[in-house]
Amino acid sequence: MEISELNQLPIGYGGANLGNLYTKISDSEAKNLVNTAWEKGIRYFDTAPFYGYGLSEHRLGYILREYKQESYVLSTKVGRILRPRSANRIVATDKYFIDPVPFYCEFDYSYDGIMRSFEDSLNRLSRNTIDLLLIHDLDPETHKKNYKIHLEIFLKSGYKALAKIKEEGLTSKIGIATGYWQACNPLLKEIEIDTLMLSGCYTLLNQSLNFQFLEIQTQKNIELIVCSIFNGGILVKKYGDTNQYNYKEVPNEVLQKLKKIHKISEEFNTSIGAIAINFVLLNPYIKKILIGANECSQIEDNINFLTQKISPEVWIALKDSGILQNDKCFY
Repeated sequence: MEISELNQLPIGYGGANLGNLYTKISDSEAKNLVNTAWEKGIRYFDTAPFYGYGLSEHRLGYILREYKQESYVLSTKVGRILRPRSANRIVATDKYFIDPVPFYCEFDYSYDGIMRSFEDSLNRLSRNTIDLLLIHDLDPETHKKNYKIHLEIFLKSGYKALAKIKEEGLTSKIGIATGYWQACNPLLKEIEIDTLMLSGCYTLLNQSLNFQFLEIQTQKNIELIVCSIFNGGILVKKYGDTNQYNYKEVPNEVLQKLKKIHKISEEFNTSIGAIAINFVLLNPYIKKILIGANECSQIEDNINFLTQKISPEVWIALKDSGILQNDKCFY
């Protein structure tokens, strides 16, 4: 099923918050979030085994059982196997997820690993198929010195698993999900995909995403989904309220940009959220964005941001201040 066929809005719901990303929420709060998204017209939901080490998939699968499977689009990711852990074992990524379920992630981009990851996700999501299945975080930033090893394993065997899953009709589309668009190039030279999900690299704070790259993928009929457009929420929180930027501590350069954006937002009495969303969607290559939320009011705000008109003076001020750095920014 095409996302655009069911999700008339350009916004989908990103399920990292259902895995207690930075903030712990209850099962009832998780249900309210998903149901609010549904009531507001959202019909595309994304998750991953990594989010709360399976908690997001468990919650989303349970909540979406109330709706007919053919009435929404669901994506998840492969590349990590979840292993049970002892109560006293701490892993580095626990700093992202508050009180995750008692598992830890083990990277596995092999044929067997991807098959295992996919089957486990089906169980957690209470599904027999997934609309969109994405290889997750296969990039040098995530894997450092082990990147080439994981890449070789995936190209030699893991991709065959993705292709087989699609061939057997267990997923409609396959793709890549990463926060580092440059990591797509060695993959796209070797494999065929349907979708690219790019995180945090085309925002008011980070415009590293190459326009020529976007144009090439569009010409190849590869669907483009952009997520983390608020860079982990820093764009829509009060200045100084968070020290997180794309799962990392906020660099000083980003803080300086953020200060300028807040000043322009106040000067033109325009919310940063509205500016951020409209900036991304004015790019003709990007048709869908994913936005997470841990409060229902945030979902309502995001929907309202879509309809807010942004004065041309706002874009001019952002460009003059150095925030809009690419000559091909569409504003």
